[in-house]
Amino acid sequence: MKLKEDEKKIDIEKINIKQKIITLDKLLKKIKNKEIDIEINNNKNIFFQHKANLWTINIKSRFIESLIIKQPVPAFYFDAINDNKWQIIDGLQRLITITDFLNNEFSLTKLSYFGEEIEGKKYEDLPRWAERNIDEYEINVYLIEPPTPPEVKYKLFNAINSTSFILEKQEIRHALNYGKPTQCLNKLAEFSMFKNLIPLSPKRIDRMEDKEFALRYVCFRITNYEDYKPDMTDFLDDSMTKINTITDEFLNQYIDEFGEALFTLHTIFGENCFKKNMIGLESDEFTQILYEIWVHAFAIISQEERDFLKNKKNKVITETKKLKDNIEFIESINNNKAYNLGSLKFRFKTIENFVKNLLKQIQK
Repeated sequence: MKLKEDEKKIDIEKINIKQKIITLDKLLKKIKNKEIDIEINNNKNIFFQHKANLWTINIKSRFIESLIIKQPVPAFYFDAINDNKWQIIDGLQRLITITDFLNNEFSLTKLSYFGEEIEGKKYEDLPRWAERNIDEYEINVYLIEPPTPPEVKYKLFNAINSTSFILEKQEIRHALNYGKPTQCLNKLAEFSMFKNLIPLSPKRIDRMEDKEFALRYVCFRITNYEDYKPDMTDFLDDSMTKINTITDEFLNQYIDEFGEALFTLHTIFGENCFKKNMIGLESDEFTQILYEIWVHAFAIISQEERDFLKNKKNKVITETKKLKDNIEFIESINNNKAYNLGSLKFRFKTIENFVKNLLKQIQK
């Protein structure tokens, strides 16, 4: 099959994924010694947060039963680029279930094979042979090792993420980029003005949509929109990884400018911020696309320029509504083709130039 021109090409010779058989007690020992980059605390995982406790007690019990009877279970996948610190790619629910059970945090219930000998018991109450079967259970482990390209992790995660608990794209990005990138997005998403202006339900926030909105701002600060290449999912994936390469000084600057941009936009446009009626259309629909371009345009100007615009808010509102007459711009925010190369570049440049021209008029 011929690749599309904009499709990412991966050097398959660099892909290095090794298969190993490891006993469960050795794997748990690596977790205990923090050689696996997973932190479990009261059923919460630092990567996946709410995703760490999706299984019910019944599901957990049947999984533990599978280990006791030595029934095959799915393979575990780890990013082992750093041999001293593995990141878990797939197997979180299983590892948490095992850890919880070994810590005597639940009793086995509704088992398929065992009666009172095992039913209702915690780990400490099991007969020795059952404990031994769990401790010595051999699991199939796949390790992503150097020099495997980072994007392979995303593709692998998407390929194996096919259970009923499908992870969203941003949840995957958070899982594979814990540290500086996730801390940055957490800070952005915690701005009170961000929470006020981005209308996300608790359920959508629970699935990390707020973090993806934050990432959409960051990605166009670290990569000029002129250098954007479709598709947007790959662009966001790459940007999440690139955050690690940005100095703390610049990252803190981006964070501060994000807050100032939101405050200025809210001061000027109020509740119409990022809604279609902001640009003169007869709709109060919130639009992610408008959020991207307006936050970017107001973040890259100086604080003095933002103050000028706030002081002339009525003129800014009036001129902004005239954008509805720019047919090409309106077409560029159409969801059907919003992220093709031409539409994205056109709308970013249009709003960037619009703000510059407004400042020239105001400062005369």
